[in-house]
Amino acid sequence: MDYLSLLTHPPPVPFATILEQNLLDSLAALGIETGQMIHSVATNACDVAGAMWWMLKRKAEAREETMVKSPPVSRAGSKRRDGTGRERERNDGLQMGWFRVL
Repeated sequence: MDYLSLLTHPPPVPFATILEQNLLDSLAALGIETGQMIHSVATNACDVAGAMWWMLKRKAEAREETMVKSPPVSRAGSKRRDGTGRERERNDGLQMGWFRVL
């Protein structure tokens, strides 16, 4: 691998992709302090906020790859039978980005 050529290319700007923006929006909606997370990533801090960002980002990237291969079937609003045999609305919770809030 040519490491010298890697130094000539500027590093990618963090939080610039749509995936990263959606992840930040989802985290903010859940009440997580995204300002601290941005600061930790920008300064390469070795703390919980930075570690959480990198783990969640990798998980979001992996989920995006699997969604591209096979799109998920949405079950929200579908009907199911309850114990009495009657159909009821299925409520799987509110979908926010890639988080599922119950």
